[in-house]
Amino acid sequence: MDCQAYTFAQGINGRWSDRRILGVDPSAKTLTEESDNEEGNINYTRNFVGYNAVTSGSWCADGVRHADQTIKIDAIVHNIETNLARMLIEEKNTTMDGEGIPKVEALLNRVMLAMGKQGAVAKNNSGEYLFKVTVPNIEDTSAQTGLTVDDYINRTLRNVKIDFTISTEIEKIEVTLVWHDEPLTA
Repeated sequence: MDCQAYTFAQGINGRWSDRRILGVDPSAKTLTEESDNEEGNINYTRNFVGYNAVTSGSWCADGVRHADQTIKIDAIVHNIETNLARMLIEEKNTTMDGEGIPKVEALLNRVMLAMGKQGAVAKNNSGEYLFKVTVPNIEDTSAQTGLTVDDYINRTLRNVKIDFTISTEIEKIEVTLVWHDEPLTA
C-alpha cells in the first residue's frame, strides 16, 4: 500500500487536514514552497489563522484516495476478515444452505454496523448507515449472482457483496452570500 497511516493517532475516524501542530515551525513559508508540496502530494505545515497547522495534504501517494479513507477501508477489511474467520472457527458447522448463508449475512451486517458506529461508514439524513450486504440466494444457480455446482464442490461462498459509502471529512466550506435590499419575507 502506498499510504502511511502513522500520522493518524485518533483512530479510524481521525482527521488530518488543518490540525493544529504545537511547537513546530511552518515547513512551507512561501507560496512557491506550498505549491511545490501540493504538486508532490506532500504534507506540510503552514501558519494559518494564527496556528501552525497541517495542510490538506492527506493524500496517499496515488494522489486519488485520502489517507483517512484508506485507513477506514483497511479497518473495514480487517474487521470483515477477522470476524468471518472467527465465525468459521467457532461455529460447529456453517453450511452452504438456507441456514448457514443467513449467518454470514447477519455477521456482515453486524460488522458494518459496528464500523459505522466507529465512524467509517457514512450516515444518511435519517441517521441510518449507508451500507447494504448482499448474499446469494441458495436457489440462484447463476455464476454471476448465485451458487454453482463448482461452488459447492469447492466449498466457496461466492457473490457476497457489501456496498457502502465511506464517511469523509469536510476540509473546505463554500458559502454563497446573497444581498437583499428589502427585508426577506417567509
